[in-house]
Amino acid sequence: MAVVGMVGVSFAGPREEIERVALHLLSTENFEPMSPEVMMEGHPLGSRVRTFRGNRYDALLEKLESLWGKAGLPLPRKRAEEVRSEMSFSDLESRIDRIVDILAGGQARVEELEAERETWRAILAFGNAVRETGRNMSGLASNPYGRIAIGTLSRGNWRRLRETGLASPFLALPLIEEERRMTIVVFYGADFHEGMMKIFSSVRLRLVPVRMEEALRYDNEDAVRYHLESLEAEIVNYREMPARYISENKISLERLYALVYAKQRIYTLAQKRGELADMMILSGWIPQIAYDSVSRAATREAPHSLVMVEYGDILEEQGHELPTLLSNLPLVRRFQEIVRLYSLPAYSELDPTFVVALSFCLFFGFMFGD
Repeated sequence: MAVVGMVGVSFAGPREEIERVALHLLSTENFEPMSPEVMMEGHPLGSRVRTFRGNRYDALLEKLESLWGKAGLPLPRKRAEEVRSEMSFSDLESRIDRIVDILAGGQARVEELEAERETWRAILAFGNAVRETGRNMSGLASNPYGRIAIGTLSRGNWRRLRETGLASPFLALPLIEEERRMTIVVFYGADFHEGMMKIFSSVRLRLVPVRMEEALRYDNEDAVRYHLESLEAEIVNYREMPARYISENKISLERLYALVYAKQRIYTLAQKRGELADMMILSGWIPQIAYDSVSRAATREAPHSLVMVEYGDILEEQGHELPTLLSNLPLVRRFQEIVRLYSLPAYSELDPTFVVALSFCLFFGFMFGD
């Protein structure tokens, strides 16, 4: 029932070896990172060590997770088990960016097809409306004095346009009515074209690019419906592209995700790391009782790396602030959170958890008795 003795430990060696050591430290869940400057203070090489705070793997992991999100699939199981890979950060970034570009191209194509589908939906609705009057679109297109515009706008702007039409020489009719938007057709004189463009702009009418010179093509209702069906099938195909791509490359993508996740976790742990040329320095605090296990792992995973250790009592005498880790019996351990609510004891102070456990139960009994 006391504050756990701590040691400050630093690992210096080739980057790939220190990454494996960091992965082992992640699994122990009792490593508190610190800046290498603490351990390197007064060392001749201390001034040449560059320290870092960011984690560039965050962006790569976010890109990968967005792939599964766009595909509507659950993320692979998060496992930081293996980092033995010859792929550098730039290699990983290039590979992920290529995948993102492939799928982004599919999304861009979906947007193009959806815009085209909206155009042909408007054409079909307009053609049906014209045929219901006993006319055809070819006859409307041959009128040199009139203009026809088809577009979409919000319901609020549709009301504004109708109010404007009471005092302006144009006729606006609805073609497709949806919950929030409407597709409409506007008839106006050729000499009022400039004025209509200003009105369209004021109500944010998005014009559908219908070329009336192709009226004969639009008059064939079956051809228009067939074209719409083709567009729908192509849209579905491109929308399913992310899920299909992930399914076809499932094993390699899951390995890539596991590698990036492991790297991201490593560099989150090593966010206060130092670098010297091609060497990486990782420093932090571990419980003194865990040092032997960590030392054996370092010998196994990083045979060409240097391990430096400083005991907490010595570092505290030098003026360094050590983290506090409490260790108590299971029953008393439940009251550590109460101590934490107020303030943890300093490294060299006594652990009050046992006293808090007794007094808390005693005073709770007094209050319950009242």
